Amino acid sequence: FSGIDWRQWNDRFRETVRRFVKSDPGYVPDLMTRVHGSSDVFPAGLPDSYRPYQSINYVASHDGPTLYDLVAYTTRESWNCGGPDGEEGVGAEVMRLRKQQAKNFCCLIMLSNGTPMFRAGDEFLQTQGGDGNPYNVDSPITWLNWRRLKEHNDVFRFFSKIIAFRKRHPSIARSTFWDGDVRWYGVGPSPNLSPESRSVAWHLNGNSENDDDLYVMVNAHWEPLTFAVQTHDAPAWLRIVGTRLDASEDIVDEVDARPIGSAVYVVAPRSICVLLRKQGAP
Repeated sequence: FSGIDWRQWNDRFRETVRRFVKSDPGYVPDLMTRVHGSSDVFPAGLPDSYRPYQSINYVASHDGPTLYDLVAYTTRESWNCGGPDGEEGVGAEVMRLRKQQAKNFCCLIMLSNGTPMFRAGDEFLQTQGGDGNPYNVDSPITWLNWRRLKEHNDVFRFFSKIIAFRKRHPSIARSTFWDGDVRWYGVGPSPNLSPESRSVAWHLNGNSENDDDLYVMVNAHWEPLTFAVQTHDAPAWLRIVGTRLDASEDIVDEVDARPIGSAVYVVAPRSICVLLRKQGAP
């Protein structure tokens, strides 16, 4: 047995990401720590010598609400996106926002340093009808409803593609913390760490991992925000992810991505945008 062989469910990642995506105030500083690999929980100093991959990053597991129920029911830690709890009488716009929020959760899990985890069925919006403590229930509430895979194939597509994206980019999941390879921003050159802030951006340099660069803009506010991309070649960045966009465009393969064409980018309310710059690009 070795101290670096084990991994631990990171409940601080779970709580912070749930609250941030819900648009609760005051979570930007802690979100930055979680995305970076939770070095406060897994310190890399000689007395401890932890690694970021020991953090299991998740927002839903077997003993709580599903990822979809976090966006379909209103509780202290979840929000139903403005519609009724559950699925009866849910309008098209509310359902669109629920799927968008599910993609936001998926993005933050897959773009964070550490070991990602999601529960079976989250990729097609499995529901437990809002039951947050079903671990000992053997009934249709906890059985996987495979009909939802066809019904929510657009969400399944997004999960599949962003998992593949993570696998293609080793700079995201490292055996060490990002440290000098990451720069944190807000809508401008500095992150807004105030309690009212609900947005953050970061530039992850991939050179040390022989990888492309990534620029991520996260807006958990209910209004659109205009981000200034903080690199000299901002217009040449390729947009890979835009969680507000329709299923055919919310995540695209890199060969199909197009430059954003401007140094400013408007990120839609409650959405995430991921840009990519190819290694060696001028």
